[in-house]
Amino acid sequence: DIAILPRASGGNVLRLHAHSFQPVPHRLGRELAAVIRTDVLGHTPGVPVIPTYGLVTNAIDPVWAENSPKRLVIGDSLLAGRYELAEGGLEFTLDLGATVLIEAPTTFDIIDNNSIYLDAGRCVATAPPSAKGFTVRTASGDFVDIGTQFGVSVVEEDATEAHVFKGIVDAYLPGEQDQELARPMRLTEHTAVRSEADSVWFQKIDAEPPRFGKSVKELVDRLRTSGQVYALYSPAENLDHDRRRDGNIEVFRERAGVRLLSDVEVSFLGTGRLQSFVTAEPPTLPAGTIVDSYFIHYNVPRDQLESGIRAKGVVYFDQPIVALIYNNRLIFNSNSTLGAIGTDYGTVPADVSGIEGLDYPHGSPQFRDEIEVSPDRKSIRMNLQLGDKAIGGDNIRVLTVSAASSLVAEPDEALDPGEQADDLDGSPESSD
Repeated sequence: DIAILPRASGGNVLRLHAHSFQPVPHRLGRELAAVIRTDVLGHTPGVPVIPTYGLVTNAIDPVWAENSPKRLVIGDSLLAGRYELAEGGLEFTLDLGATVLIEAPTTFDIIDNNSIYLDAGRCVATAPPSAKGFTVRTASGDFVDIGTQFGVSVVEEDATEAHVFKGIVDAYLPGEQDQELARPMRLTEHTAVRSEADSVWFQKIDAEPPRFGKSVKELVDRLRTSGQVYALYSPAENLDHDRRRDGNIEVFRERAGVRLLSDVEVSFLGTGRLQSFVTAEPPTLPAGTIVDSYFIHYNVPRDQLESGIRAKGVVYFDQPIVALIYNNRLIFNSNSTLGAIGTDYGTVPADVSGIEGLDYPHGSPQFRDEIEVSPDRKSIRMNLQLGDKAIGGDNIRVLTVSAASSLVAEPDEALDPGEQADDLDGSPESSD
């Protein structure tokens, strides 16, 4: 797949990406064709060909070291080379599917689309079958995934530990992996080893997931999603500026255990499929209700809006959904009570519809949004679109029963977390 990416310093970079195609706006069609003719078959000065190996998919308040040659934000493509994270955390997904959570302070290198080099610090990796063979290299050993979740920590200069949380990892001493007759040490679930640069064997140690406490906690606590949805580890800072180049929907936790001091107007209290979003008299959630709040946000850079763009996905919640707020006026009115502290929710006018359904008077029908709340109220399925005149993106505030609440849900039929985020189509099906 080929796409042209804008470069901060001006001009464009031709992106060759094996497993994550990004649609190219029609206005770039001729330019792309010219690049294919000249830059792939020859060379056009000023348009360098740069291979990328994955995408930054999440961040936890990252602060980059002053001397870090490269700095990343959510949605950035991963180039080969060294990165130095001073504070916070970073998650990226390589092209073959391995997801790596880096916990600062850490220095690491991207080698290719299925391997990294960890020079200092620690990481937790989760590799699906497509990423079998994913490798974390260090100065004192190489650790190869056989289908697993594991952590690697460079605990001191030239000393490394590997802890297997799930599945199997093959551990090689430095240089062994490339030898034809190499016999790795096989690590199974809940096992760990330590090695040093001059070691001739691995030393077995006690497996200690708490050593990766923050990383593991973030993975466990993270909202479950499927389809084109990413759960952020921490709230977004500014929704006006939060435009994902990878074209995915975001969701993040806002507040927990909020007791409503007065009635709150909401957009929807029921279950089922929503294809119309205009409500003459908004329903209310009564004062005294205790809720947790979450925010779903979908927006992309302007250059991806010219021909329209769509994303589909599902968010799963541990507690039942009690209400949705998707009208911009109602979102604005509830920000002070239910919004995340420190998040700038932007300046979208209250009369901008945002979520647009069958009742939207402008635009083409294929650009209309659809939402479905499952019968057990434990998930929300979305089919969202953005057109060339989109302002502020699509936003949904989800309120769930809080663990501190005495409300009791009546479960029915849940959406299977393994189920794909299929198309939402058909006639409106909603219940109050």
